[in-house]
Amino acid sequence: MAVPATADDAKTKIHFIDVGQADATLLEQNGFFALIDAGEADTQTDLIDYLHEVGVEKLEYLIMTHPHSDHIGGMRAVLDTFEVNQVLLPNFDKAPVEWWPSTERLMERINEQKNPAIVMQTGDIYPLGEGNISVLMDGIQSDNANNLSPILRFEVAEFRFLIEGDAEKEIEETALERNLDIRASLFKAGHHGSATSNTEPFVQMIAPQYVIISCGQDNSYGHPHEEVLEIFEETGSRVFRTDQNGTIVAYVDQEQKLQIAVADVSEDLADVA
Repeated sequence: MAVPATADDAKTKIHFIDVGQADATLLEQNGFFALIDAGEADTQTDLIDYLHEVGVEKLEYLIMTHPHSDHIGGMRAVLDTFEVNQVLLPNFDKAPVEWWPSTERLMERINEQKNPAIVMQTGDIYPLGEGNISVLMDGIQSDNANNLSPILRFEVAEFRFLIEGDAEKEIEETALERNLDIRASLFKAGHHGSATSNTEPFVQMIAPQYVIISCGQDNSYGHPHEEVLEIFEETGSRVFRTDQNGTIVAYVDQEQKLQIAVADVSEDLADVA
């Protein structure tokens, strides 16, 4: 799906790319791009084609939330296709990681980059155009690699977007204990809309007006889980899903309103100014 004509002049866009039961989110700000996760290996061609289609020639950042195949499968292809200024990694020391041959090959490819990869740490801020990507929390010590996932906030002026990879309830509970400012008008549901994430207190603290869920059609996990959808409904959040809507593009228009494009249909969602 191409970005609709109504978004052509928008400086700030977030592309939730349909990569099936996987994750790939492209941040765009005034011609600068950052890709968070890269789907599965079997969707890498579609991912690369989409990045070309929306005008990506260089990525300022390629961000890995955690090293599971549905988040890193297309990363080598991205590195081989586009100039990447900086690779941002989670702290692998915080949880056990299964180093599959494909994961090892990816890490070898990352180590070939001109700029050494950076391990994200709480408090880091990475500029992207006129906005910033902030690491609100860099994962926790855990026996679950999902909990390597950082909580990231992308903000431009008054617009805020929150993304947490596959972080589970332990991450969310810790974020609340630390009184992190996680408020955001746009939230990408954790772990494909699983009930292992998206706890009610966490979602209530975010108070998102709109939630995007990246999941595959008729996936075997049953994502998104019904109890999570009920939490979003109770919070008053409007939900869009890649399994139902395909690739989704959220953008801030010239009137500083948050808009969303689904299957080439744009809807005025909310003022963000």
